[in-house]
Amino acid sequence: MSSIKYHLFGASIASNIYFAGGWHGAVHYNIIDKLTSLEAMSTISATLSSSRSTGEGVTILNSAYFAGGFNSVQNFNTIDRLNISEARATIGNVLSSSRRSHASGSIMNSAYFAGGYTTVALNGIDRLSSTEVRTTISATLSSSRYDFGGTKNLSYGVYFLGGYTTGSFVNTIDYLNLTEVRTLISAVLSSSRFGFACATVKG
Repeated sequence: MSSIKYHLFGASIASNIYFAGGWHGAVHYNIIDKLTSLEAMSTISATLSSSRSTGEGVTILNSAYFAGGFNSVQNFNTIDRLNISEARATIGNVLSSSRRSHASGSIMNSAYFAGGYTTVALNGIDRLSSTEVRTTISATLSSSRYDFGGTKNLSYGVYFLGGYTTGSFVNTIDYLNLTEVRTLISAVLSSSRFGFACATVKG
């Protein structure tokens, strides 16, 4: 990495992974680092539209989207797009509310941003389509939460798991399917926890 930092945004484009923003000490970053499939790390010239951390990154087709976040003063509803040519633009649509510590995942050609924190924990789910239209879907998380994980199941759905809600940690797993129906699955995490990362391995 270009510097020591945490609470970054992350998303992939083609065979590269991009790590954007982050936080260390009193400093929030707008830098975007790239990790290639050959495990070479570099800093690209494009930056986020503002220095921030604790937002979410997700991939739609050949673009990465970095949404929301926090800079120690305010939450953000901004959505930045990084395309395959590594040009960054701020899209016209924004999240339904400024937030941080939410989770994301993609289904087919849409991305979903769920939960998060404003001054309270949230349970709403926003969809961003490949045409960059943002809508709030009718389904919600089974409980309001933040600092939790999101990962896709191939192209068929997204799992949202763990996190923190007022006064307690969460071990439950929600599944959002292709038709945007959310179910609480019977499996749970081995322990209630928050602030972790997750990823999909294609079998």
